[in-house]
Amino acid sequence: MEPKKINIKESVYIVLVNYCNPNITVDCIMSLQKAGMRLSHIIVVDNKSPDDSLNVLKRIKGIVIIASELNGGFSYGNNLGIRYAMEQNCSSVILLNNDTVVAEDFFEKIFEGDDGSVNVPKIYYYTNPDILWYAGGKIDYKRGRQVHFGENLKDSAEFSSEKNIDYATGCCMMIPRSVLDKAGLLDEQYFMYWEDMDYSLRLKEAGVSIRYLPNAKVWHKVGMSGGSQSRMAIYYSNRNRFFLMKKYRFGSTAWLYTVITRFMKYIQSLIHGNNDRVILRAWCDYRKGIMGKVDI
Repeated sequence: MEPKKINIKESVYIVLVNYCNPNITVDCIMSLQKAGMRLSHIIVVDNKSPDDSLNVLKRIKGIVIIASELNGGFSYGNNLGIRYAMEQNCSSVILLNNDTVVAEDFFEKIFEGDDGSVNVPKIYYYTNPDILWYAGGKIDYKRGRQVHFGENLKDSAEFSSEKNIDYATGCCMMIPRSVLDKAGLLDEQYFMYWEDMDYSLRLKEAGVSIRYLPNAKVWHKVGMSGGSQSRMAIYYSNRNRFFLMKKYRFGSTAWLYTVITRFMKYIQSLIHGNNDRVILRAWCDYRKGIMGKVDI
């Protein structure tokens, strides 16, 4: 059956970043095509996967494949795709995790917000399709972290109102070209994690609103790309949190909360022997100004 075609007269492009998960990426592409996205407007950036990713992705005729010369991380890969879309005179770019699938009416709903705003959808767990992963979010300035509204709760009317928020998850965000020209691209220093909070703070500084659109729906295969309790995930999530708090001058309350909770996790890791031991290295590298990709 021929997939329905949405109106892409304004030249909307989707950017997916793949690293060693080609089959998951293919599932995402198939859902985008079913929702009406033209393959020629789907940009897949492969972050120098050492596996057979490129050969698998090349079997999908019509998509745009960018083979990165290095694995520069989440922001680096997305920025390669964004730059390509801008070269094609895009009107907007949708950044989407490759471990997601979208609703069939996703493209009709993700553009319902105000002109010039960054729009984000309602996101569910793929394995629990009625349970929320993200229904908008906020930045908790007192604890130096982001908060997902509705996380781990069953969807309800409480999470079904369109509204402005101050935190856009990097899992999925629609960015108009005018915003890219105004706020720029993602910060590549992070390598992975916290770059979306950085961008949300930069949008605020640029006077750009973030709009939560609950009728646009995505399902996220959470954890399939990295694993939230791996040494790598714990290292980058902690190091980058320290870096962001310094960059945006978070107050003493946030620093006190963050340092105490990180210290407690580290002490517990010495007792239980878990991966939180890497928090000490994350702190030391932050203090040394070490950013980007490191060997964990």
